[in-house]
Amino acid sequence: MKNAEGKPNEKVKEKDTYMLKELAALYGISEKAFRTMLKPHLDYIGKKEGRYFSPLQKARIWERLEKPACLLDDEFIPESKKVA
Repeated sequence: MKNAEGKPNEKVKEKDTYMLKELAALYGISEKAFRTMLKPHLDYIGKKEGRYFSPLQKARIWERLEKPACLLDDEFIPESKKVA
């Protein structure tokens, strides 16, 4: 499985906004399959404005589908970089 940057099984840093293509890559599935997964949740997630899902929409997607495993968790961020 490859992450959004095309590297296999590596942890990546989380961004504020994502395109559909990037989210599909994080989950390791095609764009068409990801759209199909989102379809039942679109009323809750809301309509995408432009190319990117907003930070709120991203949070709602992860609430319904779970956060992709390839994203860094807080445990991987050094203490000096954490925001209080």
